[in-house]
Amino acid sequence: MKNSLARQILEETPAETRQFVKHYGELVVRIYELLQEKGWTQNDLDEKLG
Repeated sequence: MKNSLARQILEETPAETRQFVKHYGELVVRIYELLQEKGWTQNDLDEKLG
Protein backbone atom coordinates (compact mmCIF):
# COMPACT_ATOMS: atom_id res chain seq x y z
CA MET A 1 0.00 0.00 0.00
CA LYS A 2 2.76 2.47 0.88
CA ASN A 3 4.49 1.79 -2.42
CA SER A 4 1.38 2.58 -4.43
CA LEU A 5 0.91 5.84 -2.53
CA ALA A 6 4.55 6.81 -3.06
CA ARG A 7 4.24 5.90 -6.74
CA GLN A 8 1.11 8.04 -7.07
CA ILE A 9 2.77 11.01 -5.39
CA LEU A 10 5.82 10.65 -7.62
CA GLU A 11 3.67 10.50 -10.75
CA GLU A 12 1.85 13.69 -9.68
CA THR A 13 5.07 15.57 -8.90
CA PRO A 14 6.15 17.95 -11.68
CA ALA A 15 9.31 16.96 -13.56
CA GLU A 16 11.04 20.20 -12.51
CA THR A 17 10.46 19.39 -8.83
CA ARG A 18 11.77 15.85 -9.23
CA GLN A 19 14.88 17.21 -10.97
CA PHE A 20 15.44 19.80 -8.23
CA VAL A 21 15.12 17.20 -5.48
CA LYS A 22 17.55 14.90 -7.29
CA HIS A 23 20.19 17.62 -7.64
CA TYR A 24 19.65 18.85 -4.09
CA GLY A 25 20.20 15.33 -2.77
CA GLU A 26 23.38 14.97 -4.85
CA LEU A 27 24.65 18.28 -3.47
CA VAL A 28 23.99 17.22 0.12
CA VAL A 29 25.84 13.95 -0.44
CA ARG A 30 28.82 15.76 -2.02
CA ILE A 31 29.06 18.25 0.85
CA TYR A 32 28.97 15.35 3.31
CA GLU A 33 31.76 13.57 1.39
CA LEU A 34 33.91 16.71 1.42
CA LEU A 35 33.39 17.19 5.14
CA GLN A 36 34.40 13.57 5.72
CA GLU A 37 37.54 13.96 3.58
CA LYS A 38 38.62 17.00 5.58
CA GLY A 39 37.58 15.52 8.91
CA TRP A 40 35.28 18.49 9.51
CA THR A 41 31.91 18.65 11.21
CA GLN A 42 29.03 20.84 10.09
CA ASN A 43 29.97 23.19 12.91
CA ASP A 44 33.53 23.42 11.55
CA LEU A 45 32.15 24.36 8.14
CA ASP A 46 29.86 26.94 9.74
CA GLU A 47 32.78 28.57 11.55
CA LYS A 48 34.88 28.70 8.39
CA LEU A 49 32.04 30.23 6.38
CA GLY A 50 31.58 32.89 9.06
